[in-house]
Amino acid sequence: MRSAWLANLLTWGKSFCWHDGFFGLDKTDDFQDRMKMPGMEIVGNSDPGNVLYFKKLLRWYPEAPWVIVRRNFEDSLRSSNRAFGKTGRHELEFVASKLDQLKEADVNLVQVAFEDLDDPQVIQHLADYCGVDIGPKERVAILLKMQVQIRPDLLKKAIREELQNWSNQKTENLLEIVTQ
Repeated sequence: MRSAWLANLLTWGKSFCWHDGFFGLDKTDDFQDRMKMPGMEIVGNSDPGNVLYFKKLLRWYPEAPWVIVRRNFEDSLRSSNRAFGKTGRHELEFVASKLDQLKEADVNLVQVAFEDLDDPQVIQHLADYCGVDIGPKERVAILLKMQVQIRPDLLKKAIREELQNWSNQKTENLLEIVTQ
């Protein structure tokens, strides 16, 4: 999982990069409000889930640069299993199919191999492509030695809570419809 690391890298100066920016929103349309950050010239979202919303994101931000980090499918599956427990192959295959659709779309896109994220020149190329300053080379050197990770325990708890809230809301809506 390098998306949290990338969010950290791309947050510097007048740029801010969310990690999992859709997480915690009541509806996906709230994402546009989340992306408005006073004082920030560039705001982005480093999130493997972006691909699930790519059509909407392309409507909202047609000129936005997209970065796809290519990784071996089996390595991705193992990483996901380590972070979240047993991840279904079919869920990851669904995400991969959405990724293929994104690659075919008319989009401002660059791809980089997962393994190349350790190369300072590749990192600088990504920053330049995204139009952001990532700070001095010493900062990049430090980040290249770091492993910025999500907290799966907290994320799982938050996801369970969100699913419960969503389920309760859907049940209330259904009861309201049935009783009308």
